[in-house]
Amino acid sequence: GFSLFVVERGMPGFERGRNLDKIGLKAQDTAELSFTDVRVPASNMLGEEGMGFLYLMKNLPQERLSIAVVAAAVMESVLESTIQYCRERKAFGRSIGSFQNTRFVLAEETTKTTAVRVLVDKFIEQLNAEKLTVQEAAMAKWWTTEAQVKLIDRCLQLHGGYGYMKEYPIAKAYMDSRVQTIYGGTTEIMKEIMEGSGFPCSPHMVLNSRGETPAATAARKGHAECAAAINDLARWPSRHDGGGSSMRVTAE
Repeated sequence: GFSLFVVERGMPGFERGRNLDKIGLKAQDTAELSFTDVRVPASNMLGEEGMGFLYLMKNLPQERLSIAVVAAAVMESVLESTIQYCRERKAFGRSIGSFQNTRFVLAEETTKTTAVRVLVDKFIEQLNAEKLTVQEAAMAKWWTTEAQVKLIDRCLQLHGGYGYMKEYPIAKAYMDSRVQTIYGGTTEIMKEIMEGSGFPCSPHMVLNSRGETPAATAARKGHAECAAAINDLARWPSRHDGGGSSMRVTAE
């Protein structure tokens, strides 16, 4: 396994580079970081030695669900503002919201937005009950963010040329939302997790210096939650071996 360390500002060899010019989320600085022969004291280790992978994996389902929560909230906000715009915007002597195509688009997107909210609320309940699985978190992440991107695209279309102007909130939403299907695990990776096809070398089967899998390490150190999370991974079937792993460990 590997360990996590806290690298602090001002440590020799650690430098913050330029801010990257993203197409959206301008309020969130994203910068290049460089590490040149940085010496980090042992006291800066985060948690226990060799448990870095387990700490990261334990929080992945919650991270992915939080992205789904953002998707649900943005969809509701954008849909509400688009409905209001369609009521107020006039074309050919009538509000564009009165045209059949507009009504159909809004009806479809209202249905999808409601479905996203129902799914997210259900999985929040699962998370609070400590029952949310890796696969369910992946499902929530990919489906809600793809729905978010598609909804905003259709709502922008209803704004016409105005929607392409940055002064309109729909344009900002369009740029800010595109990354939702990328960070936290791309849509393609989320589908891999759900489908269970895995990778040639699945991370839950990597051995440490003791010859242990991450799940076995977690169990030995008494981290029952981490062991349970990795056992979820261990049950994934693999296209490379034709079935799922029978490995299962418990913390005692």
